[in-house]
Amino acid sequence: MSFVSAMAPYLVYLSARHHFGLAESLINLSPQRLLVCCVAFGITSSGLHHFWFWLNGTAPVSLKSLVAMITGDIVGAIIVLYIVKMLLALIPRRPMDNPNP
Repeated sequence: MSFVSAMAPYLVYLSARHHFGLAESLINLSPQRLLVCCVAFGITSSGLHHFWFWLNGTAPVSLKSLVAMITGDIVGAIIVLYIVKMLLALIPRRPMDNPNP
């Protein structure tokens, strides 16, 4: 199960690198692209989990539960990103070194 949980963000990352030309440093990750990645993560994660549940027969699989899980994953990812953004805003920035002395 942990493999399924780790696979979704990694697949979305690889897809974003391919489709957006995303740099490894994420320097060219715009807010719009980040939102697209959140939605892609929610769909991928929920889809993989529901596929796993269906294969193992460990939980009932329905469209209603899939939509609920997609919604929760997307909203949860956005909440976590905004919390990280707020925490990063609290860190004092170092002044940039002057490249032309």
